[in-house]
Amino acid sequence: MGRRQLQIAGTERKDIPDEVDEAGEKWLELRKENRRSAERAKEAKLQLVALMGAFKVPKFHHKDPDTGENILLTVDLEPKLRAKKTGENEDTKVGDAVAPSGRADSGPDVHEGLIKQAQKAQGEKGVEENDDGDVVPPEKSAAKPRKKKKGK
Repeated sequence: MGRRQLQIAGTERKDIPDEVDEAGEKWLELRKENRRSAERAKEAKLQLVALMGAFKVPKFHHKDPDTGENILLTVDLEPKLRAKKTGENEDTKVGDAVAPSGRADSGPDVHEGLIKQAQKAQGEKGVEENDDGDVVPPEKSAAKPRKKKKGK
């Protein structure tokens, strides 16, 4: 068990009996051991999956010596291809490769086709950019002066 705090006479907690305190410490120690064991099991599982993939072993049969149970472990060796919509319409050509974002060679995080599409929509609305790259709204959307109320 862990180290116990030094008890000074007259400072002990009177509302908690020593038996409860000892049982709590025992439970906390077992809980720590369980977490360490779970972490080791997770690491062993990841290592097993990596080795099964490296040696191209899709199925592994094992008999548990303690319980006598037969255990079948399977790993999907085929990588999966997932597709999702990007919101692009006409600016990209079929077969254009897009570098994944987050890599040094990928450039901006937004696909070039989306940037062109946004610039086209801004141009149609009359929105322009100044030399600093800030968006300048069209003149007709500028605030109009208020009319004074009659009678006062």
